[in-house]
Amino acid sequence: MEQSEAPDLTGRCLARTRRGTLCLRWPSKGRKRCRLHGGAPGSGAPRGERHGRYKNGLWTIETRERQRQEYLAANPWIGALRTIQELLAYADELKSNER
Repeated sequence: MEQSEAPDLTGRCLARTRRGTLCLRWPSKGRKRCRLHGGAPGSGAPRGERHGRYKNGLWTIETRERQRQEYLAANPWIGALRTIQELLAYADELKSNER
């Protein structure tokens, strides 16, 4: 009996189709997926208010980062506590490497 050779899948899209099989199309230039599976220019949801699930902007990446910075500025002891935790973790790592 002859063994059939498996197809060379190197460089293919390989996204899962609705049938559960792999997509064998070539990806779009500079992308990992073909144009049908997210490789088209401009693919993906728009950012901000143009996105369909946008609510009010309270939980955007920029707002959350700004809130985090404000919290750290108002509570300077948190930065010191994180430094102490990092030092303790480093000391534990050194102890485990000595054993």
